Amino acid sequence: MWVYDEQWTVETENHIRATYLEAGAPYDSARASVWNARCVSQAASGVMTRQKARWSTLNALRSQLGLATLPAPFWYGEEAGTLRVQGLELLNDNPRPGIGTLPWMVMGYRMFDAFGLHVYGQRDFRNSLDYPCELGFNTIFISTMMAQQNGHPVTLDPRVNTALYDKLTECAHIAFQRGVRLWVYACADAGALGISEPDQHRHWLRVCERLAGGYHVPSVANEGPNGNSSDQQRFPVPSGCPVWSRGSGGEFPPAPNGASLMEYEVKRRSAGEEPFKMTADCASVEYHNEEPTGPRHMRPMVQVENTFAASFMQLGRRSNQPRLFQAQAGCAMVTRGYGSGGYAFGSENSRMGQPLMGFEHECAEAAIRVMRTAW
Repeated sequence: MWVYDEQWTVETENHIRATYLEAGAPYDSARASVWNARCVSQAASGVMTRQKARWSTLNALRSQLGLATLPAPFWYGEEAGTLRVQGLELLNDNPRPGIGTLPWMVMGYRMFDAFGLHVYGQRDFRNSLDYPCELGFNTIFISTMMAQQNGHPVTLDPRVNTALYDKLTECAHIAFQRGVRLWVYACADAGALGISEPDQHRHWLRVCERLAGGYHVPSVANEGPNGNSSDQQRFPVPSGCPVWSRGSGGEFPPAPNGASLMEYEVKRRSAGEEPFKMTADCASVEYHNEEPTGPRHMRPMVQVENTFAASFMQLGRRSNQPRLFQAQAGCAMVTRGYGSGGYAFGSENSRMGQPLMGFEHECAEAAIRVMRTAW
């Protein structure tokens, strides 16, 4: 959500003034105001993040003044403040100096394997954040548990990788410094790893302890009913985490579970069904309208990885069509009033924390652009 920030506008004007000075050109206050307005317009319209809008504007000015353009900066997100849930709203307290509370939505980016690669020293988590920060995603989805036999590059088992908790604290700090939030699945692949339910619960609480404070979001497991975790309903309520989830249900609808919000992944389609339905799957209307007083009532719902950006098509579960991701992300944004809490994009390479190229980049850009402009 765009919020006018006087300090940011003044800083941009100072950068413009310094650029004129560097070029040895007389400072033109009227023209400088036009350049500043261009920068504000690009950011306010959602076409670019504030950081990228400033960088783009300054480079356009530098080109006009005959100066060398600036290299790409170290990209940062803009997340600050703590989260809480109020009814169907996700709220962000103190997101900017002097601003109290604003509504908040997930603009998510799935990097499941990035944490495991960081634990094993194969890819620094800082590098994995460059691409989503540049595009403007605000929430990074990772997993603290994974089995190599399930297609992951490494096995991450808390019984063996005891250093993962300190690494999680490290990555949480890195994400905070970069201005993005972590959405952390604790017990993905627990079934494949043969981890007992008591051990899963202990791991869950240790993960929540490392994420306490209200900035990051812990979640039990992705697709728990598919065997990734034991019964999600039996996991204990964490302390110090005002926004948390019992995880997504895969092809199963969100269960009434007492968490502060719910997650939903698109239902896998059979051969006779259309590949995408902009109804309950992506609008989250059904669960709040058909059960107005039930256990799902007044629970925001985050739509996680409705469709996976992949090199092949698979009945709506995988696609390489940017317009589909644009439609799904846009639907999540415009159904806030029904409890939609946001959307998370995922692809073959995003899970590894690699920069996206080709159709994957086009799909990611289509999703984030419509999220920024609609939000």
